[in-house]
Amino acid sequence: MSFAVGLGVLCEAIDQGNLEEVKIALISAPRPSDIISTPSARGLTPLALAIVYRQFDITKYLLENGADVNAGYRAEWCTV
Repeated sequence: MSFAVGLGVLCEAIDQGNLEEVKIALISAPRPSDIISTPSARGLTPLALAIVYRQFDITKYLLENGADVNAGYRAEWCTV
């Protein structure tokens, strides 16, 4: 299975709680719309990951930049 280019970088920035790196990951992605609401290898969208890790500033930023609140997650992949 392949994932959108930049998704791993975005999720790593969210894991670290680094809003500036989240912004850079989205700006640097070839197609930001492909990664902002796509489940990662762990089954969570970037928005869901930010919520799980209680990264509220990142959650707000993702919502302001088009994250789909209805994208959900891939339960069969979810390990968090």
